[in-house]
Amino acid sequence: MKLNLGPILKRQGVTQAALAARIGVSAGFVSEIISQKKQPSMETLALIVEALGVTPGEIYGATEISTAQNKTAQDFALAESGATPFQPKPRSDAETILAISARNGRHVQMFTTNAAQPDLGLLAGDKVLIEMNGKIALDDIVICTILDADGTARTHLRRWLDPWLVSGPAIDRLDPANGSAAILGKVIGVLRADFL
Repeated sequence: MKLNLGPILKRQGVTQAALAARIGVSAGFVSEIISQKKQPSMETLALIVEALGVTPGEIYGATEISTAQNKTAQDFALAESGATPFQPKPRSDAETILAISARNGRHVQMFTTNAAQPDLGLLAGDKVLIEMNGKIALDDIVICTILDADGTARTHLRRWLDPWLVSGPAIDRLDPANGSAAILGKVIGVLRADFL
């Protein structure tokens, strides 16, 4: 089915690269969709629709039914078939960001911070996106479990300064030999609570 994506981008003044960045794909992939070399998946189509603020019908070049007679015929056809019009489930900004972040086999989870950690740039209530299977680099903010003196494992957000896990005055050494601390994943994004 022919897509009407190119004219919509032109009308809105959005470049292929900008759309690609909004939906988490390459500009080349957007170009292939526009040139009809590839068809977007339903998930990608939903992201395009949301990013551009259009309907799937507009993407596929459908026009609105404008006369009462056509609407009546459409309503009659739907009633006869027993079908109901598709109403997409609204997706929150957080769900959209999770879906985009989880592409390419990434295992991404979202957590809410309970307390502010100013040294890490986090406020209480922030949504933190954690990539659970990603490579960790020096100075990354990581989610880790640390054994307290009484042997209780607690989950923390800390900065990774090999071999140290640091946050404010708290400093713990990552020592795989004694299992006192373990890194579970790294922070790949923070969503401020005020904007969700």
